[in-house]
Amino acid sequence: MRTIAAVSFQQGDTIVRSFKLIAALLFASFLISTVAGSAGAYPPFLVKARKFGAKDCTFCHVHAEGGEPWNDRGQWLIKEKEKRKAENIDVEWLSEYKAEKSDSGKPDAGKTESSKSSEPAKSEDELRDPIANDLLRLERAWIELAKSKDRSALDGILAPDFMAIDEGGRTSSKSEFSANFAKFNLDSYRVDDFRARVYGDTAVVTARWWVKGSSEGVSFAIDMRETDVWVKRNGQWQVVTAHSSKVEHK
Repeated sequence: MRTIAAVSFQQGDTIVRSFKLIAALLFASFLISTVAGSAGAYPPFLVKARKFGAKDCTFCHVHAEGGEPWNDRGQWLIKEKEKRKAENIDVEWLSEYKAEKSDSGKPDAGKTESSKSSEPAKSEDELRDPIANDLLRLERAWIELAKSKDRSALDGILAPDFMAIDEGGRTSSKSEFSANFAKFNLDSYRVDDFRARVYGDTAVVTARWWVKGSSEGVSFAIDMRETDVWVKRNGQWQVVTAHSSKVEHK
């Protein structure tokens, strides 16, 4: 969302070309992946995998839209491809796949790459830490202000020394960011892969955002990675630095 606020710094045709490029990238075949092997291979893969119990992309991926991270089955297929030195993944390999066992001795179908990580990525529904939940709430409240246009609420979230850095390396102060943020109209958004690392009264928050909206009459859909630094002052969390990086889709 910090990238979006910086949009108004661009002028004329540059704005239009930039957003058209972003939209084209986002609607490109993001689901093309190692499991797919090629642009036309992924849908047939899912169809063929139905005999092994596949219902949707979560058969091999953690998320329904596909892409990283992979669950155990997806990771196993990738390793098999490397081990066999194959050009593409063969669905029939799944006949040799054996799910890992849980302590109860039953297949642990719900075990994923995230759940095995020492510092797993959490979606907003999976967060349990109260501080992380507070920070996620503040992140969501921040972008929701694009609907309400509540400048006083935005002023409370942004620290006096706030600085935003967009994907092009451009910076904006609190006043500059607020002025540009007011021009942003939010249609929809989704947040995923949320992580909050807390160090006393300082926290580093990272997340992936999918945002759709418009700015000064130009529509856009952006997929980005966000890194925000929050500091707790007088019992209140405020963001002091925000950096956005656009996710490239190839």
